[in-house]
Amino acid sequence: MRITVSKILNRTDLAESGSHGGLVVTRQARQLLLDFFEVAGVEQEFQDTDDEIFALHYVDYTTNRTTPNDRVTPIGRYATKHELKPGDNLVLQKIESVGSKRYIIDYVRKLGSAYFVGKSKESIDVLNYEQMVNIMQRYAGNQVRYITDTEYEMSVRYQSEVGTLIIRKNNNNYEMYFNNEHIEENNKYFELDTSTIPFELKKMDTWKIEVSADDSDIELNEIEERRLVREMENIQFNMCEVVYTPQPENKRAARNIEGRMVPVRNADTASRALARAGYLCEYDNAHELFLRKRQPVNYTEPHHLIPLQYDDLFENSLDVQANIVSLCSHCHNLVHYGVDAENVIRKLWEDRREEIKNAGIGITRNGTELTIEMLLGFYGIM
Repeated sequence: MRITVSKILNRTDLAESGSHGGLVVTRQARQLLLDFFEVAGVEQEFQDTDDEIFALHYVDYTTNRTTPNDRVTPIGRYATKHELKPGDNLVLQKIESVGSKRYIIDYVRKLGSAYFVGKSKESIDVLNYEQMVNIMQRYAGNQVRYITDTEYEMSVRYQSEVGTLIIRKNNNNYEMYFNNEHIEENNKYFELDTSTIPFELKKMDTWKIEVSADDSDIELNEIEERRLVREMENIQFNMCEVVYTPQPENKRAARNIEGRMVPVRNADTASRALARAGYLCEYDNAHELFLRKRQPVNYTEPHHLIPLQYDDLFENSLDVQANIVSLCSHCHNLVHYGVDAENVIRKLWEDRREEIKNAGIGITRNGTELTIEMLLGFYGIM
């Protein structure tokens, strides 16, 4: 299992690097990072790409009410060595295998991205002003239109919708408008990614997590997913309305495949989830479908929104209707293999997040709340 934790660095993070170099831990990330470091106050040795060792630890300030926030510290020596800048992503990894674990420290600098953070309900802060200006100049007259010397207009995709983004300087602050609506997100971070056409504006938290299962676990679970789809070819589908009340359910016994325990998919549970969706694609009910061979119902496929290879992270069963969505074959393949998978996952998450919470799978065993960022990490989307 590989756990990747990343933080978008701001000026405060780097300004402190000359002293304790502490990264402020948000409330939402507290349990996640405590679990990552395992014990507060105990140093873990992180190895960088030059095999140099940096000792980092988690400082628990909130338990004793010393300060309002815990910290990860120190990053000063690493930040100085690599000349980190605001907007860089500091990356911490824990790689666990049988009987061993190791920690890695790295960073990502996206030269084609500009980062912003909400300073208040009214304004945003540009994390790396020089980089943003370089990006605006690079695409000037093409994807970017200068309204004035301090006001830019461009086409972007934001929260699955394509529209017009305006970035406007107002005295010493900046403001963002999408389709003439003021973006008001205090303390939220934004990435303007110019690697796609149109550009993409992504809203995110300062801390992100990605949990990656072993390749063999992923492969075996994909085999079980395909087996479930084949098994449903011969099932008798329910033609009546399915009533479902989300609640925590116990896990079924796992299946031993090639010496590994793989969560079982229940075909009856999956068929009820498809019936509950009216045999329509839950990403877009208007998607064109075809009828099944053996029954006059639309062909759709079940998809576990929280992938079952992460079953060990949760106390309750993931093989429940709250976690199973009905997708057309195109959208099902898109989620697994497509470049636009994030848009589908975000929409399905918004539709199912309350049911997932009520089914007892909106929180992991260690008490970490499941967020869209964590879910996207399950799919390898950072």
